[in-house]
Amino acid sequence: WLVQTNIGNLPNLSLKSCRVGETGMEHWKDVFVVDISSGSDGSSNAAGMPVFDGGHERSLEGVTVFNPTTDNDESPSPLAYAVVTGRESG
Repeated sequence: WLVQTNIGNLPNLSLKSCRVGETGMEHWKDVFVVDISSGSDGSSNAAGMPVFDGGHERSLEGVTVFNPTTDNDESPSPLAYAVVTGRESG
């Protein structure tokens, strides 16, 4: 499950996830994005940070979940995808 919340009087919504059947707040975890960047020496560095933590820097505007159809027919794929939109520094 994806949860949009401003619990804790956050200035913006934060984005959390939890497992089906474990929807209590104690099970909510931040949704992270991993930024893989290369250093000047060519080494890679993977750093994770919450996508939307409810702070002033980023504003969560919406979450759209969809199931694509398979290539062979019109039945839905067993996979689901989410598109998260928002603003940064503005």
